[in-house]
Amino acid sequence: MEQVSQRIPLIDAADKLTGRLRFAADLTLPGLLHGALLFSPRAHARIVEVDPAGALAVSGVIGVWWHANTPQNGYNSSIWFAGQKALADERMFPPVARHMGDRVAVVLAETEAIARAAVTRIVVSFEDLPAILAPEATVAHAVAAAGVEEAIYPNLMEQVHFTHGDPDAAFARADHVTEAVVHTPRSHHCAIEPHVCVAWPEPGGRVAIHSPCQSVYAVQAVVAQALGIAADRLHVTKAPIGGSFGGKAEPILEPICALLAERTGRPVRIAFNRRETFTATRTRAASRGKMRIALACDGRILGRETDVTVDIGAYCTGGNYLPGSMLQRLVRLYAVPAERYRGRAVYTNTLPTGAFRGYGSPQIHALGEIVLDLASREMGLDPVAVRARNIVTPGALEPWQGLSLGNARGADCLYRGAEAFDWTRRRTAASGRGRFRTGVGMAAATHINGCFPGEDEATTATLRLTPEGRIELTCALHDLGCGSDTTLAQIAAEVLGLRAAEIRINPADTDTCPYDLGTRASRMTYIAGEAVRLAATALAAAIVDTGGQALNAARSEIRLRGGQIEAPHRAI
Repeated sequence: MEQVSQRIPLIDAADKLTGRLRFAADLTLPGLLHGALLFSPRAHARIVEVDPAGALAVSGVIGVWWHANTPQNGYNSSIWFAGQKALADERMFPPVARHMGDRVAVVLAETEAIARAAVTRIVVSFEDLPAILAPEATVAHAVAAAGVEEAIYPNLMEQVHFTHGDPDAAFARADHVTEAVVHTPRSHHCAIEPHVCVAWPEPGGRVAIHSPCQSVYAVQAVVAQALGIAADRLHVTKAPIGGSFGGKAEPILEPICALLAERTGRPVRIAFNRRETFTATRTRAASRGKMRIALACDGRILGRETDVTVDIGAYCTGGNYLPGSMLQRLVRLYAVPAERYRGRAVYTNTLPTGAFRGYGSPQIHALGEIVLDLASREMGLDPVAVRARNIVTPGALEPWQGLSLGNARGADCLYRGAEAFDWTRRRTAASGRGRFRTGVGMAAATHINGCFPGEDEATTATLRLTPEGRIELTCALHDLGCGSDTTLAQIAAEVLGLRAAEIRINPADTDTCPYDLGTRASRMTYIAGEAVRLAATALAAAIVDTGGQALNAARSEIRLRGGQIEAPHRAI
């Protein structure tokens, strides 16, 4: 291969390095207004009254909005497409604050400085409600939320139970049993670019949204639900993104910006600072897991019991998927003949959680690998050998969904990695005495490619040959800073006999791009890359047919190379 196998500069590297690439925070529009949000200082409280008089008295303030004068349509910020089933427990501005940092009000002003000064003048009366801050307190309880429309807010959000084989018998015959409890903390994505969004009115009553998001179609679906309008009234375009890692998978500011642009008839931008991004967006979900494994004397795993609780925070988002996602990753790593799994997602009055790289894999594999390391140490066995003895083999079926694991070469990966690392020597040489200690360790993990493993995935890519002879790739995927645009360009260029730099990639746009679920779930190269390859193959065939006619050559004689259509004795 001439393109796919090459290390090349990112196709947008020069624009980033020179500052030519304009992010959403750089965008200037005539009449641009700026928003600043007021956040709840309480973990759980009813918002009794909002007095905007102080803010409205500030010169340059356009208006103040809160739950009393904004739509109260329920929505879920984690949906990816219209009609997706998800608990719609979020509001643009909720009447009950469910966590510190929940949205209370927004001030719109002529400058950001005016908006930020004015928002501090809003006076809010709260009625405190019982707050649950630790997931352990929620499993067997429910807490009453204020307001008839809220009814009883259940803290146990989702649970998954799974049993395979006979775990009790496995533990009864085990030579060794190891048990441990592992906590994994919340963590923030810490992308270089804080959250930001720009929206403006378009002719015909539409609203344009320019956002550094992970899916323009997800933004369109979420905002339409939040505003209670048809999705085609929203024109969403992708802004260049300064990192995400999952943190921009869910629309946070987009519903508010769209509403204010519609209400005022002027462009609106809201840009979070770093503190606001930490306290009012999303984090990785924390977990508490307890695992017990039964082993034979040679290190074979005979059975395993897992009980894990995931703290999803104040709103559902995509937390209902986490217990199942963790089970899915768990059973794909080792061939365990007897398994019992109990997983649950619970609400707390803390910052909501959401998509983050791995989506359940770090939490469940931290638990499983720590327990397996403890067992190896207790039994005096090599951790690499124990893992290789139990890891899944090619053609295996995972027991939960019955899906084939394909050509799973985990043992080869472990042994080659150990050899390259010089595992045996370095493990023996590790120092375990004195104040400063050094050591080596290893772990194994699995992940998935695609949003819904075991179900159909879909994406669409369009390649166009322009009248000037250039190739344009149009798809609704987003380069999050990891070079995915370059990857897709390399794939197309490989098929078409071009250089990656010669492929023009159009930004994601709901008006011009075919549908896609977005850049998430490690699906971009595996799924979208194949769509681009198929589209490029079809385009190449059309070019070859046309070129063959022009060159009076058989199709089998035509080659696409170096931007030319080549026949044995002539090229164009």
